[in-house]
Amino acid sequence: ASVRNKRHGAVLLIDLDDFKTINDTLGHDIGDHLLQEVATRLSACVRDGDSVARLGGDEFVVVVEGLSENLRDAAAQAEAIGEKLVTALRHPYEIANSERHSTPSVGVALFCDHDSSVDDLMKQADLAMYQAKASGRNTLRLFDQGMQAAVDARVALESDLRRALADLLPDDIVNRTKQPYRAPDSQSFFFDGKPLDYVADLMSESRIRDAGYFDAAIVNRLFEKCRQGRATGFADNQAFVGLLSTML
Repeated sequence: ASVRNKRHGAVLLIDLDDFKTINDTLGHDIGDHLLQEVATRLSACVRDGDSVARLGGDEFVVVVEGLSENLRDAAAQAEAIGEKLVTALRHPYEIANSERHSTPSVGVALFCDHDSSVDDLMKQADLAMYQAKASGRNTLRLFDQGMQAAVDARVALESDLRRALADLLPDDIVNRTKQPYRAPDSQSFFFDGKPLDYVADLMSESRIRDAGYFDAAIVNRLFEKCRQGRATGFADNQAFVGLLSTML
């Protein structure tokens, strides 16, 4: 329909926050009942002609069409629909004679004409949904290109980190699984002029810490490299040590 009348549509990806905890603590019967209640509430919130489907697990998708031809107005309409869904799903559920609670995180992606493939739309909605989770959950986020640019930049930087340390540590250093260890190298952020706040964000997500661990021999070797002039200045040395301290 959006192709024919040039109006916008929206994909809303809904993920239930901490659904695994409900399944693990209350049992799969309660979890299944909750999913049925969620589907009922979602169907009650949308208009005739809109679509509601369960993707699997605790994820649902809602597709709405007939939004405004104006992008800004369509975004506002999609957010209003998303807020309606969030409000409906955060209300308590009466299941097995007990009150249960669940909240959603919702990602919204707009479409019009053939400007995006189905796969791209789902990726955009998924990225926006994870932004909603990162913002504290129980909320929604509308996809914008800045989200994609940030993800692309992060992937490139992480790749740079891993390549950089390949020259810094010997191949026989292994991690807990006894596999050849390739640790990230913080100095990549600085010889490329990347900001310190990115490193703090990376550490907060434990993405580097989960890759492996540093022992005293590795730390000593890294300091020796600093003494040999591999670091580029005082600010870099300070950040280099700060990053390693989270891995000890």
